[in-house]
Amino acid sequence: MRRQEVGRVHQVMARFLRRFTTSSASLPLGTVQLLGEGLYPRVYGVGLPKIGALPQEVAVLIPHDGAPEELADSLRKEIRVLQFLEREGFSLPFPRLVGTEEEGVLPILITEWLPGLHLGSKGFQLAPLEHVGCIARAAHVVHSLSRDRFQEVVPGADSCREFALGCLARYRTESEPAIIEALAWCDDHLPSDEPTVVLHGDLLGQNLLVSPEDEDLRVSVLDWTEACLGDPAYDFAIVTRAHRKPFKLAGGLQLLLDHYHALSARPVEAARVRLYEVILVMGWLVDHLKHKPLSGEIDQERIRLRKMIGGV
Repeated sequence: MRRQEVGRVHQVMARFLRRFTTSSASLPLGTVQLLGEGLYPRVYGVGLPKIGALPQEVAVLIPHDGAPEELADSLRKEIRVLQFLEREGFSLPFPRLVGTEEEGVLPILITEWLPGLHLGSKGFQLAPLEHVGCIARAAHVVHSLSRDRFQEVVPGADSCREFALGCLARYRTESEPAIIEALAWCDDHLPSDEPTVVLHGDLLGQNLLVSPEDEDLRVSVLDWTEACLGDPAYDFAIVTRAHRKPFKLAGGLQLLLDHYHALSARPVEAARVRLYEVILVMGWLVDHLKHKPLSGEIDQERIRLRKMIGGV
């Protein structure tokens, strides 16, 4: 990690800690560690001196240089969601908001630093059934949050049908034949008007922490930037990502849904998950067409999309 990065973390934390002490002397900080790097924010871990009720270790989310100003809306939404989770008494560990610092138009989030290893990370592989169980438990707890109170924090779709139509809206102007065919298929497979639930929106392994020493495999849920109201099937499509054998298991999707149904009274059909998998593949194809027009992956995505909707 570059010295410049460490210096920036120290500057941010020095400003933040001045709110909690009258001393003008700089306060000692622990070693700065790079915990992760997303599309725009870098996440650093740092130890704090003992000051009141502040945690001893925090994570500092600092946007990359050159991050777009639109990121501010996403970060401020995450702040509201973390505050909502705190008020709701969310029953799984999550990065509780310690505070924020402003740097230009982009806020810097300071949260609790949660211990654990990312689900599926290199060197830490759970048995497939345990992996599936962790995702199902996290999804169930998230989906059980109050949708009405969440609606006040992050307005969104009232029904699963409205949510699905919103997902499809960005593709209505595309001229690619495979997209047009997929749109027609999706319109024939829209969900009902049943109410939406709170979604995490990105329940991939890098956003789930578990401890190898924990026999119960309690899951910590990170990164709430994609949280929204939507169809519960969408959260599972993000995980299975149109793979033929999710979790390297034949019938991996149904196994995930079976684990979920053991916890939740709300049924989610595999066919509904397939709808959102099709929408994901549509998005990947559109991105390839726009950013990699000569890529061989374009034909691969076309073929995959047509196979999924029964066109091949």
